[in-house]
Amino acid sequence: MRANVKNVFHNAENGHFEADVTLHERGEARTFAVSLRAPIDMDFATLRPALVTAAKQQRQFDEHVLIRRTQSARLHARTARHLDRILFSGPRYLDEILTRAA
Repeated sequence: MRANVKNVFHNAENGHFEADVTLHERGEARTFAVSLRAPIDMDFATLRPALVTAAKQQRQFDEHVLIRRTQSARLHARTARHLDRILFSGPRYLDEILTRAA
């Protein structure tokens, strides 16, 4: 399992570090908003594993989780080719779509 820790900041009002921790496993990426009580001078080498552990604990409950499922590059390429074929099939089809949206 891979973990990414982003948007780490210390909330001085309540003495917590807050971060977005994304856990990657089995083709899914789940992002957790994690809060951890710790002093502001805690080094990142100690803080990061604690944030990841908090995200893993939160994962057990699966509440308020953002899930992103990754797709294969082959599927993306096939979808892109299909969309290109649709959008550029006629000389004015893309213009009509954009005009309607405006």
